[in-house]
Amino acid sequence: MSMPKTMRRRLLVAAALLPLLLACSASAQQEPPLVTVTTFVIRGHGWGHGVGMGQWGAYGYAQKGVAYDQIVTHYFPGTELDTTTVKSIRVLLVKSPSITISSTGPWKIKDGSAAAVTMPAGKLTLNPKLKFKVPGTNTPQSFLGPLVFTSQTPLVFKKAYRGTFSVTSDGKQLTLVNTVPLEQYLYAVVPSEMPKDWLPEALKVQAVAARSYALAVRKTGSWFDLYQDTRSQV
Repeated sequence: MSMPKTMRRRLLVAAALLPLLLACSASAQQEPPLVTVTTFVIRGHGWGHGVGMGQWGAYGYAQKGVAYDQIVTHYFPGTELDTTTVKSIRVLLVKSPSITISSTGPWKIKDGSAAAVTMPAGKLTLNPKLKFKVPGTNTPQSFLGPLVFTSQTPLVFKKAYRGTFSVTSDGKQLTLVNTVPLEQYLYAVVPSEMPKDWLPEALKVQAVAARSYALAVRKTGSWFDLYQDTRSQV
């Protein structure tokens, strides 16, 4: 039986195309695929200088059961833990022509020349002349700075503070300084730098770092040692 002409034409076309298809297939297998390379540049940083202890890293080590002293030496290699003879820190709270401070309980004022004066609970506004009324007097009295304020209850300047207040005047401006025991200073700093409910070993590391930094940057020879903001630490 003879093959129809239409079918013969189709077979001839297929036979002619077969070598071309095979060549294209071989070429596609031999040539490597085209690859494009894209470079991503990411810039940024967290808070602070980026040098020293990583707080989340310290927390991670604490989760693994690593003791605080080992975490400290991991972040600060070549250092040794030691004790200090410094017992208190003086923190600058404000410089201003007028300062209002208060106490929720009786408090005492002592200046550079007179005996301590006991004041009832309440507030007191000071001016650069250091002149104000005290209990039992009708006219303002002048005091010689520095003035030192003590109380069994927290002293208040915008918020409550531990320790004592001291006020000095240059005739135009007042300087208010909070003197607080070094360990009590950490009571406010540590939970401001790290969540207070983190594991104890992580909090211990933060306490060591905060205490060491406070001692390292304190402004000795001045009316105060530290600022109350990030110029020193939170």
